[in-house]
Amino acid sequence: MLNMLIGVMCETIRLVSEAETEETLVAQACRELRTMLYQSGLDADGDEMISKVEFGSMLDVQEACLCLKHLGLDVVALVDQTDFIFKDTDRLAFDDFMELVLQLRGCNTATVKDVVDLRRTMKVETIKMQQELKKLYGLCMLNAEASATASASLGQSGPPGGGSRRMSAPQLLLT
Repeated sequence: MLNMLIGVMCETIRLVSEAETEETLVAQACRELRTMLYQSGLDADGDEMISKVEFGSMLDVQEACLCLKHLGLDVVALVDQTDFIFKDTDRLAFDDFMELVLQLRGCNTATVKDVVDLRRTMKVETIKMQQELKKLYGLCMLNAEASATASASLGQSGPPGGGSRRMSAPQLLLT
């Protein structure tokens, strides 16, 4: 029984140590990045907000890339995530930016909440895409009707060679 208690205590101490080490690493990296932004002049307006342009400029600075890499971020993949990071806004407060970027680390494990968030996002995006496709289909149908009306007013009764052929909206898109 005593050995099990000692084992639980050792595991608890190990987990607390890892959490504190991680917290210290993140705090130090945030300080370094914030200092580097001010000293390099990347935050020219001094508002402690990071814009998409400032983010791109920050990734051109070697010290910033090394700091982000030290946090476990893939800097090349981070460049590809720029649109995701700034999808809802043009500027982010530095602390919000760091919180978002830290979620993109490779060492993070996926949780049920992450899967639910992904599912919700996919549903919203699918609905948006369906709405856009309906609009496009409507425009194609209007175009087909206008084309048929124009053909009728010019006296054309159908395609060359006789017969009547009505094209669907998807067929109109392909022609």
